[in-house]
Amino acid sequence: MNELLIDIVTPESLSADDIERLNELESQIFGTGGYPRYFFRQAAEIFDGTFLVARNTKGKIVAYVLGAVSQHSLDEAWILSMCVDQPERKKGIGSILLQTLCKILKEKHVEQVFVTVEPGNEAAQHLYEKDGFVMTTIRENYHGATYHRYLMKKKLV
Repeated sequence: MNELLIDIVTPESLSADDIERLNELESQIFGTGGYPRYFFRQAAEIFDGTFLVARNTKGKIVAYVLGAVSQHSLDEAWILSMCVDQPERKKGIGSILLQTLCKILKEKHVEQVFVTVEPGNEAAQHLYEKDGFVMTTIRENYHGATYHRYLMKKKLV
């Protein structure tokens, strides 16, 4: 694996080029179902230490993960989105981001982390399982009619 730099995104650290790159990754992975460009600026403003990017040695963003502590239960968190650039997959980048995020969440006294995964996305399911997530249930029509999701959970304590 090439050397990576994992950054916590802050409003000050997020450049216009970074926003374009995040939007490019989001579109590449999620198509029209992904977050819009402006969302990444907003995420940098409101997510305290749980928006992480992986940069290659040239400073280019090759992956990101976005987590959030639940406002309903402060001992729970959610992974809202995760993207790894297609050519950078199977190099351990996703695992590094997940492990870093879980460490940060544990420091925030989070006890369990949830994520939803598209049933057909076996690569994502495998990544999360490899990092200690277990499938708990299927949520039918989670993102609208016929958009089902697997709910996965990892205990941090």
